[in-house]
Amino acid sequence: MLLIHMLPVFAFGNDVSPHFSPKSSTHFNKNIGKVLQGFAFLLGIAIPVSTALQNITILLTPLLVLLVPLLREKLYDAWRTPVGRAALIFFTLIVLGCTWSIAAMPDRLNTVIKMRWLMLLPFLMAFFSSRNLALSGALGFVSGVVISALLSIFCAA
Repeated sequence: MLLIHMLPVFAFGNDVSPHFSPKSSTHFNKNIGKVLQGFAFLLGIAIPVSTALQNITILLTPLLVLLVPLLREKLYDAWRTPVGRAALIFFTLIVLGCTWSIAAMPDRLNTVIKMRWLMLLPFLMAFFSSRNLALSGALGFVSGVVISALLSIFCAA
């Protein structure tokens, strides 16, 4: 059985209710939670279905994490995990290695640009630290796999 270590689930239970403003209303918080769950579903469905949608949603994830205070708090925890530290160390080593490489400068820059995705890993960990967001993302992924499989079967028939 595959066990996935998740960051601690938010303390407020099953509802993803980020508190944006000092006058946080329950209705406003539930709407933001629904939007985040919808985005998590879209991020999950993009993985097996569309590379373009995947690139768009992956790049919007850090923006959402930085805008939502509760997710921003989880970002600090994500950077402190062994995986977050390893991503940062590995990216730093790549940048340092590219500084004294004998390869041409465009090739070195291309390598650093390819590895920039390592810096997104802690943002994804922070985003999916909520149980509801993780389940929405998993449901989106499973839905995308089913859609892809059905389309493949339909096109083959």
